[in-house]
Amino acid sequence: MDVLEVVLLGAVAVSSGGGAVRLPRKLTALAAFVAMRGGADRGELAETLWGAGARHNLRVALHQLRRSLPEPGAVDVLASGHRIVLRADCDAVRFERAVAEDRLEAAVGIWRRAAGARQHRDVFMAGFDLPSAVGFQDWLEQERTRLGGLYLRTLWRLAEVAEAANEAEAALRWLRTLLDEDPLDERAHRRVMRIALASGDDSAALDQYDLLRRVLRAELGVEPSPATTAVAEEARSVAGQARSRGAARSTTHGPTVPALGSAARLIGREGELERLAQLLPTAAPLSIVGPGGVGKSRVAGALADHVRHRYEAVAHASVDGVADAPGVLFAVAAALGAVGGSNERVLEAVRDRLERREHLLVLDGIEPRHRATGLLVRLLAGLPPGRCLVTSREPIGVEGEAGHRLEGLSAPSGRGWRDAPAARLFVDAARRSDASFALGPNDREPLRALVEAVEGLPLGLVLAASLATAFSLGEIARIVVERPEAIGGDAALALPERHRSLERVLEASIEGMDGERIDRLVTCSVFAAAFDRHAAEAVAGATVADLSSWARAGWLHGAGGDRWAMHARVRGFLARHSSRETLHEARARHARHYLGALRRGAPALRSASGDGGIEAWVRDLPELHAAWMAVESDDLGGVVEPLALLLDVRGRHAEAIDTFGRGLLRRPRDPGVRSALHTALAASENRVGRRQRALRRANVATAWAVRAGDATLVGRAAWQAAEVSYDLGRYDDAESVLDGLEADGAQVDAVTRGAITRLRALVVLGRSRAFGRPLVPSPAYEAYVGTARAGFERCLVLARKRGDVLAEAEALHDLGYCSYAVGDFGTALAAFRLAERRHRTLGARRRQTIEVYWIGVAATMTGDHGAAERALRAALRAMDEAGETPKALEVVQAIGQLWEQRGDHWRAAACYLAAIATPGLDARVRQGVEAWHLPPLRAVIDAASWSRLEARALALGYRDTVNALLRSGSLPLLSDR
Repeated sequence: MDVLEVVLLGAVAVSSGGGAVRLPRKLTALAAFVAMRGGADRGELAETLWGAGARHNLRVALHQLRRSLPEPGAVDVLASGHRIVLRADCDAVRFERAVAEDRLEAAVGIWRRAAGARQHRDVFMAGFDLPSAVGFQDWLEQERTRLGGLYLRTLWRLAEVAEAANEAEAALRWLRTLLDEDPLDERAHRRVMRIALASGDDSAALDQYDLLRRVLRAELGVEPSPATTAVAEEARSVAGQARSRGAARSTTHGPTVPALGSAARLIGREGELERLAQLLPTAAPLSIVGPGGVGKSRVAGALADHVRHRYEAVAHASVDGVADAPGVLFAVAAALGAVGGSNERVLEAVRDRLERREHLLVLDGIEPRHRATGLLVRLLAGLPPGRCLVTSREPIGVEGEAGHRLEGLSAPSGRGWRDAPAARLFVDAARRSDASFALGPNDREPLRALVEAVEGLPLGLVLAASLATAFSLGEIARIVVERPEAIGGDAALALPERHRSLERVLEASIEGMDGERIDRLVTCSVFAAAFDRHAAEAVAGATVADLSSWARAGWLHGAGGDRWAMHARVRGFLARHSSRETLHEARARHARHYLGALRRGAPALRSASGDGGIEAWVRDLPELHAAWMAVESDDLGGVVEPLALLLDVRGRHAEAIDTFGRGLLRRPRDPGVRSALHTALAASENRVGRRQRALRRANVATAWAVRAGDATLVGRAAWQAAEVSYDLGRYDDAESVLDGLEADGAQVDAVTRGAITRLRALVVLGRSRAFGRPLVPSPAYEAYVGTARAGFERCLVLARKRGDVLAEAEALHDLGYCSYAVGDFGTALAAFRLAERRHRTLGARRRQTIEVYWIGVAATMTGDHGAAERALRAALRAMDEAGETPKALEVVQAIGQLWEQRGDHWRAAACYLAAIATPGLDARVRQGVEAWHLPPLRAVIDAASWSRLEARALALGYRDTVNALLRSGSLPLLSDR
């Protein structure tokens, strides 16, 4: 069988057995996409080529592609039915494989044969486009940029290998090839100059410098960077000095400061500048530290400009690209005009110059590799205070050093959000591209999202601002949140190489780090949120020293207490720089650590004996969810119930349904695990109102528990079926199940036995609902409530006996409701307050919020309107933050009733109108809202002046709602008023 060949480097072509296969453009795009990706999911393919929901178009296209290709089976569907693969030989894939296997010359050969006279940006699928498919066009541009960049990096790597082998001619050949492709690559020009200096050819180095100057002036209107100018200065004045070491950036003597930064353009750091100016005279040296892109160089330049009147001269030595500590030493020597031969002589000359003359040395860009030999520490140790200013990701570690850490700019908030430093910096950068740019009234939230996505890094804000000419701020925020590595590009060409995108900042940050420490840091990328040192050690093997170092370098940030977090941007970068095998092993260790800890801590979850109670585990819910997704199916036992409890007390029922549903999709072999999963799903589905489905699920859980022969699981599943029956109003069915469970007391554990007792009392209380809540309770009504109260009191005794604080809080709430039902509001208020304290002890915040709501309701009935309003508004804020709209609307009704009792009818009406006018409610919730709020609204309107109410409705923006209600007849007789 002939091999199907797909050519994507150069002109696109598909062939088989030497014969060309002609395909329509859409089918060509489909074949290219699948071949490059090694396969693609159906949904991804359809969305990329046609848009969301275009599965039918994909099926038709696949059928046409199979008919068009001469090779049977070339287009294959994997067993899952979701993934499409193309069995073909692709030249672009061969090129990437050769680079990955370090066959660099072979990779360059593949590229050159296809490229011809094309530039590297235009080689992949040259001349091909598909304007009708926006998703494919985006992918095509990304691949062209990525593969072109990979080719340039391959040429650079070949030059490095040749130079390391002392093959200067070969290195120059590869560098000149690189410059033919990218004449603006200043780093390659500088490397050519250094090789020329190392070989003693000063004139060749200066010729290369002149060529670079002409190119930069013609194309960008800028001068070479100080680093390149430093090499040229060395060629002119310090020929022969450190030619094998690389060189440094240029220096500036005298009172002026080069383009590190200036106070005039420094935004958001004015206060820090004053503090640093006060700290500098006492520091030896003063270190400005922080992650890449936070603006260390700019702050250092502005500080030098601010204090230059104190010194004879300010000397700048930037060590961007310097490979080692000796190179830093010679950079400093060049900055100060000191000369010498060996390291020791240069060191003496530099120290002598700094001690004898009033110079300020600004040493910019120190990396971990520069500290490795100790030469840098020897250079800085013992310097007079106030003579040296250093920028680095971590403190140098010199005695007498004073460190100042730069943090990202905070996200704008409040009324003065436009004046926040992050907002001012973004506007300033955007106006360089578009002088008319201004923030609109609706831009606060997009700007906040943007600032948070780049961690407040000034570099990230500047790069994002370059998109302002083409996109709105909302679109920029979405781009940066989804793909932060994409910002930069052409707008960043004037920046140093390592600052042209956030991705390059991170790549530069990791260079020079010890390989083993990199592996440990990469392993930390499996953490979904915050983690403590015990988890870091168990999962990543990270020591306390590692965590401290990473926190200083900006890879981690404090998340409260002894916990660290890694920003999503950093986490994604590290995950991309790790093999799948490494991440798979790390996720397995992550799962074992967190789920094992949850199994061990499960008994203490319901009591206050655990450290922090439920809250201590709730903060690890993202990690527990990630562990759940990674663990093997047979390891789920023992964690289903505690995880279900955590999700339930936080009100995260939809997340619980998704989590346990995914657990069932793995089809665990253990019937006990299946029963536990079905029970947890039944509870969550019941909470969101899917009661018929929950009942079926609980019955399935019971069947699996019987098959497993586990009496405890049988009891839990059957009790769950009884609870769903109770919520459906089928009290006889619920009691029938409970009778069966209680017939064999050994069949249930203590927790389930307490739950059964409570459910029996709830069934009795449910039967009392036939009476409503009469203003004057009848004897029959009071008898029902009294029986229920006795049951809840037994629950309270059982809960306290076994130290179950959660069950105790539930029993207290139920007792409070019984008191409320018979009009004993003072007792009800006391019970609700006790229940709220118990939930607070456990950290069960959602249930605590419900208790606060009932405190407000009971306080309303006791006439304590001040306490009622405080409680109800606190509950409303919590429910709004949690997105619990139906519950929040119940609180709104309670607040309206409070205003009625206080005789303020128009405010009560405003509450009811606000509830009815709430947008985004589905039909069922809307029906409930109107059932809650229309009757009291009618009553309030009868008691209030309609003209005053109408004016209030107009002021609150509810006039349209009132008019719609009038037209629908929901508010009869109002049209006559």
